[in-house]
Amino acid sequence: MESRRRFESVFDKKAFAGEMEFSELDQFFRESDLYPSQSEIEEAVDVVFQGQASSKKGLRKSDLLELVWYIYVPKAAGLPNMRQSTWLNPIIDGVEARKLIGSEYVEKAPLEVCAKLVIDSKRERREKEKLENLKRQDEDAAKLKRDLSAFQYEEEDENEGIKGELARTRERLSSTKSKEDSQN
Repeated sequence: MESRRRFESVFDKKAFAGEMEFSELDQFFRESDLYPSQSEIEEAVDVVFQGQASSKKGLRKSDLLELVWYIYVPKAAGLPNMRQSTWLNPIIDGVEARKLIGSEYVEKAPLEVCAKLVIDSKRERREKEKLENLKRQDEDAAKLKRDLSAFQYEEEDENEGIKGELARTRERLSSTKSKEDSQN
């Protein structure tokens, strides 16, 4: 009952001629200390007005209370609460985290500790990247050595093959010369 009075008083402040504009819904919820996500508001408007919200000019008090009770189901109703905690709109122990912003229960984080954490993290990442680069360079150097030694072996084999071919050619020439000499 107390929350209903609070919602009605906020509505009375925002309403003109007994109606409040749809564009003021976000402000209404903030002033009522409620923080639903935009998708929750859109879903509630769609359900309460059965998809006909665009034909409405404004919200009457009864319509607004239906929206509020759709999003924030009263415990006395005995219905399950359908709200889910999300990254952008977290719910901690049944309390919206946005409600805690600026309250005495939220401690300010010391800047030095946060900065040290970020700096250490970046330093570790840089060192890790340097080690990975050094490992990659060592692997590349080892691969180049293997390729070079394989090339040298191939070159030596090729040179030996050329030398052997040259020796055979010399033998043929010398045998051909000796045959010609013997025939002459």
